[in-house]
Amino acid sequence: MAHKYPELGRHDVEAREYFETMAKKHNLKQMVGFTAGYETFTFLAGMIILQNHDRWFKEADPVIKGLWVWHQVEEIEHGAVAFEVYQKLFGKHEWYRKWMVVRAAIHMAHQTIKSYTPMARREGWLRNPFRAISRMSYCFWMLGRLAYAALPVLRKDYHPRKHPIATSAQNPIQIAWRRYEGQGGDVLEIDHVKMAQIMRVPTQAA
Repeated sequence: MAHKYPELGRHDVEAREYFETMAKKHNLKQMVGFTAGYETFTFLAGMIILQNHDRWFKEADPVIKGLWVWHQVEEIEHGAVAFEVYQKLFGKHEWYRKWMVVRAAIHMAHQTIKSYTPMARREGWLRNPFRAISRMSYCFWMLGRLAYAALPVLRKDYHPRKHPIATSAQNPIQIAWRRYEGQGGDVLEIDHVKMAQIMRVPTQAA
């Protein structure tokens, strides 16, 4: 990615420096709160990706597809663990958790636009006004979708494992992946046919 889009290499260095600085200057409550807020959106993004698996990964390399499914399935664990650690240490400060969710959302949106724009420019999408509107609209649409998915996070009784987007009824890929991995299956061997098999749907529907 950094080879194709040099700006991303610089952004990666800046991001590492940003988090290293935060770790040095912020107290435990700030770091745990921001982590919980950040993991909220990585988990939600992962669930949205799983919901669109068939369309977005239709022609993907099987190993890359398997890696992405694994990564998105584990994101709900990250979100749950970060949330539970915050609740254990600072649970009485519910308002602060919500503020960290908002702060993390602003930071992630800024970083996304900051990286997506030079990628769109290098691909030549911005030279055509109609294509530019289409491609940039997709970026903002995804950010808006994340923001909407985050609304339940602001409830007082929120828990990542109970989020509507993470239930078995809404996310069968997550359940199928866990079942397959738990039975000793090699998740990096999952191709489109294998995904249909572990989802227990007819192969031709894959």
